[in-house]
Amino acid sequence: MTAKIRPPRPKPERSHTLEDREGTLVLTITLCQGRQEHTVAYFLSEIPADWGRGFELAKSLPDAPEESVYYVNVDGQRSTCDCRGYERHRSCKHVLTLMELVEEGRL
Repeated sequence: MTAKIRPPRPKPERSHTLEDREGTLVLTITLCQGRQEHTVAYFLSEIPADWGRGFELAKSLPDAPEESVYYVNVDGQRSTCDCRGYERHRSCKHVLTLMELVEEGRL
């Protein structure tokens, strides 16, 4: 019996918006795959980092659980995040989005 090999799943399309709401930065990340769309908004703060630039992303839901805060370090190939996606795949929407914003000069 041979194991079935599934083709790799295509990466979802990712888009983002960054808004300044009366001094509070709100980052909204949207992932689209096929007909499914998933949008999450985060309060964004820059925090001290040992290297590169550090950011805290906190889900902006009033009843979000404590683990809904992510710490991201942006420094090119050495960028990291403490979310489960990054820990599993060494890449995540948080790192990719913040890297784009830094490269664009928006952060």
